[in-house]
Amino acid sequence: MIMEKLKELFFYWSLALVFMTVPFPKDSLNSLSIIILTLAWLFYKPFSEKIKRLKKMALPFIISSSLFWLNLIGLFYTDDLFLGMGVVQKNLPFLILSIVIFSSDISKDSIKYLFKIFSISVVAASLFAVSKALYFSIHNLGDFFYYAEFSKLLEIHTTYFALLLVLALVYFLFQMRIKNKSTFILYVTASVFLLIMIYIVSSRISIIALAVAFTVICLKEFKNNNKVISILVLMCGLLLTVAYLFSPNIQKRNTGNSDFGMATPNLSTRSLHWQGVINTISSANPFLGLGTGATDESLYNEYKELGFKEGYRFKYNAHNQFLESALSFGLPGIITLITILSFFIFISYKDNDLFYLTIALVFITFMMTESILERQKGIVVFALFFTSCLVLKISKKEEISA
Repeated sequence: MIMEKLKELFFYWSLALVFMTVPFPKDSLNSLSIIILTLAWLFYKPFSEKIKRLKKMALPFIISSSLFWLNLIGLFYTDDLFLGMGVVQKNLPFLILSIVIFSSDISKDSIKYLFKIFSISVVAASLFAVSKALYFSIHNLGDFFYYAEFSKLLEIHTTYFALLLVLALVYFLFQMRIKNKSTFILYVTASVFLLIMIYIVSSRISIIALAVAFTVICLKEFKNNNKVISILVLMCGLLLTVAYLFSPNIQKRNTGNSDFGMATPNLSTRSLHWQGVINTISSANPFLGLGTGATDESLYNEYKELGFKEGYRFKYNAHNQFLESALSFGLPGIITLITILSFFIFISYKDNDLFYLTIALVFITFMMTESILERQKGIVVFALFFTSCLVLKISKKEEISA
């Protein structure tokens, strides 16, 4: 009995570690935590129970792991098998986390606690980055309180760090109705701090995602007949959006250069990204794409033809997850991605869970201008939120039917 309790404790501790390590530097720590989770899962409960539960979760398992299988199939027609195998390995979390979470009986309270751990970890990682930026500033080693320079302190790409900030902020915003006064003050403080972090990072898509989140919260309060709160939320959202868009940091972004002399993306370069990818898809194979990890020089040459020198020089990806999926896997890629997102939205809306609906909309917003699922940070955080949502909703239906 004691051994079973220890196994259960180790399993939940390792699962919490996966959520906890996402916002911290590099991917090695998070990869190690996924390995530890897999080992803990192997010894947690009999395999007969895991298989039985996984069979009940067959549909959500297939949907949530489909991107891994798609990458695996893409190996058969890629022009770079070695690079493709690396991409498949990078997408393993879609399979591993789906198996682990769907085959385990994880309670609603545990999932809520895991999101809390994730959000607090984002705040902790941000504080760590702020401390480093302050140290460099005090010792006249440069100003790192801006855009990519700040995210370099955490060794995380700006877009992915901005995504983590918005997801954590959404969690705290949806927890504002807690009755404990000290916890309420703590969450408000954390929210204000994350808003400051979003300003420092100055990712324009994060501001749009934030506006989407505030809109959903506003509708939620209006639906609950809290019209005064709804109006206040709407006003705060509008003021924040306008303040961010006209802030010095965002205006600096629009110049196309950072203080360190590096080119920064703007709307014109985004359109070149997309035009180049669309042209490449049209001239290549729109039905199957180029395959997993394919290094098609035609895309980069297309950038060159369009005058997009940075895209050609640095071999940029599509900067749009839908186009990225079409480029790699053609029509099946688009269908798979849309199916996953539609299922995410459908199950959240059907259960009237505006928290998960907001999370789904935040991911979709980021995917419009970024290839979120091309790096481990994006893959892991998407897999964690998506699988947790599904296991929570379907487990709830099982409890009601029982």
